[in-house]
Amino acid sequence: MEEADFEVELTPVPTTVWAGLRTAPRPCFRLRVPVRRERAMPVIHRVLFPATLQATPTPAEALLGCVVGPGTCRFRARSSSCPR
Repeated sequence: MEEADFEVELTPVPTTVWAGLRTAPRPCFRLRVPVRRERAMPVIHRVLFPATLQATPTPAEALLGCVVGPGTCRFRARSSSCPR
């Protein structure tokens, strides 16, 4: 009980736990202990060149419409682009 990493719970266990164990209730406590497990560091590959897009939209992929602002206010003669 004097270990800093351990947490002792003295609250009673719910009766449903005892019913699930099919045994009569008994005095008990719960001990919460942190578990640490060593894991290997993943290999991280560096990006050596910038990302580039080399695609042009075909007429079937082009987006058509109007730019709408707050309160459905339309902006005329505006163009927008959508990154892929």
